[in-house]
Amino acid sequence: MLTLMKEGRLILKSIDFSLCMNMDNTDEERCARIETGLTDLREIKSALEYMGTVIPLDLDTLSETDLRKINNLLIPASKGIPVSIAGMTEPRQAGVLSIGNLNLMVLGVRQDDGTYLLSNFFAEPLYRIIRAVDDSLVPCCYYVILKKEELIALSNIDLSIMLERITADKPHPLYVNEINLLLLKLLGAYDDTKRDDFLSTAIMLSEWLCNLDRDDAIGKINYLQAVKRKRPLEECEKKSLLQIAYNPNSSNTCKMGANILLEDFPAAKLQYQAMEQEERSQYDDYPIMTLWRR
Repeated sequence: MLTLMKEGRLILKSIDFSLCMNMDNTDEERCARIETGLTDLREIKSALEYMGTVIPLDLDTLSETDLRKINNLLIPASKGIPVSIAGMTEPRQAGVLSIGNLNLMVLGVRQDDGTYLLSNFFAEPLYRIIRAVDDSLVPCCYYVILKKEELIALSNIDLSIMLERITADKPHPLYVNEINLLLLKLLGAYDDTKRDDFLSTAIMLSEWLCNLDRDDAIGKINYLQAVKRKRPLEECEKKSLLQIAYNPNSSNTCKMGANILLEDFPAAKLQYQAMEQEERSQYDDYPIMTLWRR
């Protein structure tokens, strides 16, 4: 690019910007500054690709603090150089690195000298261990701990990798509960943003959960509430919801969910009123409530 500018008039145009420069009469000092700037931009671009950024960096939003983060954390990380980070104490620690308009989820791995090697949180399989009631240790893909707000805010989130790794193996029932919570967070993220990738990921995840246990009423309701956000329910799907709604063995919460999806709101209201206050407050946070026209 610098060579082209030296040869004469360079014009760059795109949807986002237009740049017109003529370097015929540019002094060498300014030329050197431009060359340094272009080198810096290449390093920033490489570092952002290393962190898996899918949202463009807005250079106009960068502060001096952001530039220090880029130079002291982001670029060294992309080159495999460990960095010192105050407050980090765990051997492996995940956190959000905010730079300008970007929020990057990164993983820090402590080195022998106490420094941390930073990498893209979504670049490798990460697991946490939870203990079941029988004292067995259950590995859970780390992505299930992400909050709805993080799903929305992260600039390097990779939903396809998350889905691939979560569904790689048949999960323990305790892990299934964690995945169901992630599914609800994906639906909540879609409701807040209307991003199609959240909804498509939620549908695929709920399909996979249903295939694990085709008799699971909660799984069916979660799948159909995801589908209902995309298209009207088919008659066979409504029939399966009626079976849940009128099954005496169905829980009150499942009956209510089925009636909301069937748009039988008077019946849903009766079931809601029959709940204990604590259960009602918990249900209020579920994304299915956005489908209830009270």
